[in-house]
Amino acid sequence: MKKIKVGDLVFLPSDAMLLRPTGLGFCKTHVPSHVLVLEVESNPGHHTVLYRGEKWSAYCKDLYPIVEKEVINNGN
Repeated sequence: MKKIKVGDLVFLPSDAMLLRPTGLGFCKTHVPSHVLVLEVESNPGHHTVLYRGEKWSAYCKDLYPIVEKEVINNGN
């Protein structure tokens, strides 16, 4: 699996828990989204992401790298 780094656009599934970086507040996603990684391992097991214009702390296990698939040209 590709390692997530700052500046990556990653997939965040629905029903993921996001925490305020200050620790005061949380939200649960209702739909899948793409988010931008702002900080890696900002807290153990968490990355800071940009979600709906705000900074949130997301569990690493809930973030999935977006990988490019190589297109094979069969001469068509």
